[in-house]
Amino acid sequence: MADQTKPNKSYRTFALILLTIVYGFNFIDRQIVGILAPFIQKDLGLTNTELGLLIGLALLFSIPWLQSQLLGLLIDTTE
Repeated sequence: MADQTKPNKSYRTFALILLTIVYGFNFIDRQIVGILAPFIQKDLGLTNTELGLLIGLALLFSIPWLQSQLLGLLIDTTE
């Protein structure tokens, strides 16, 4: 079997900090749309239904699609 060593403490700390930062960006990204929704609605003259469709469809298609593209690129370029 291959040599299996435990990750050292600095690696685990780095991984924890990185995951915390990613989680923070994800949380902020989800909240910013809700915070700016009234301003977007007023600026574009949208009804509540139109705004809901716009925000819902944008989050539904953009975020998972972008994440899958970036992850696919990462997987394809690393060995």
